[in-house]
Amino acid sequence: MMATAALLVSLASAQLPLKIECFANRPTTFEVGPATKRAQSDGAILVHYRLDERAHIESKLSEDLGREPDKARAILKKRLDEHPEWIERLTHSAMGQTRAMMLGISHFPAIVIADQIYYTDQIEEALSLHGKATNAR
Repeated sequence: MMATAALLVSLASAQLPLKIECFANRPTTFEVGPATKRAQSDGAILVHYRLDERAHIESKLSEDLGREPDKARAILKKRLDEHPEWIERLTHSAMGQTRAMMLGISHFPAIVIADQIYYTDQIEEALSLHGKATNAR
């Protein structure tokens, strides 16, 4: 019983790695500077969501499919076989869209650190603002 309680206290006090999420709805470069590299060396996880990726890939998939359903299915299958990474990119984009909606992100680009939204494409700036907000608490 005591070991279980100690484990629960240990888990509750353990810090999860910092997660830095970058959201964009067009090609955007989120530059990685010294503070970002330092955070990553401390275990921070950097995730980049291209929310327009889904529409871009769907456009490529549906291009010139024709009107015959069987032929269109065959063309679609061939394209997916030739580009298996598209499924992963579609899934990742959909996850980013869902996460952005859950967080209430109103415009892009945006960087989210510990569920706090910073409307910038500068990770260093977002980390600085986050550090100031965290230290003020």
